[in-house]
Amino acid sequence: MELSIRDYQTLLELKLKLDMEIATYRKLIENSEERLRKGILKRPGATPSRATPKRRRVAIEEEEFSNTATASGPLQITEADPHGKFVRIANSTTDDVVTGGWILRRNTDAGAENTYKFHGKSQLKAGQTVTVWSSDAGATHSPPADIVMKNQKWALGEKTVTVLENSDGNEMARLESVRVMRTSDAPDSSHADNKCSLM
Repeated sequence: MELSIRDYQTLLELKLKLDMEIATYRKLIENSEERLRKGILKRPGATPSRATPKRRRVAIEEEEFSNTATASGPLQITEADPHGKFVRIANSTTDDVVTGGWILRRNTDAGAENTYKFHGKSQLKAGQTVTVWSSDAGATHSPPADIVMKNQKWALGEKTVTVLENSDGNEMARLESVRVMRTSDAPDSSHADNKCSLM
């Protein structure tokens, strides 16, 4: 029975992931079609046509992030979720690091800023990580590995700079993320054979 429940949960998680992926692609295609429609209607004398070639190609925009990390101390910012869910810090040294009073600060190109201050007795043990979650991320507060901010979300922007400062205000680590939109061509499957198979 327990094995069946685990199998069911695994299948349910897979289905949810696939549903989210399908919704993402559907939105990308809808946005591309809308841009194409607007482009056709903007040309002088152009009229929309119902006839479509068998193998149209559509442009698909993909969101990528370019990250640059630096560290001048024992800790480094290893990851910052591009959607503002979390920031992860790692201690890759063989020594524990007291982080009491340290500040994790994020600034965006839009002028937004927010900070998280580690409480006075905080420390990051050798070889360990700490993840500081936004309040809306759905994570469980479980220090020292997982910390959920109270009523605060990590700021978002096209460019974000996340800095870890020690208790003296000196920068110990930095992670800069820049959002880049890439456009690629893909065959338009909306007019292909409408047969579908599920595996």
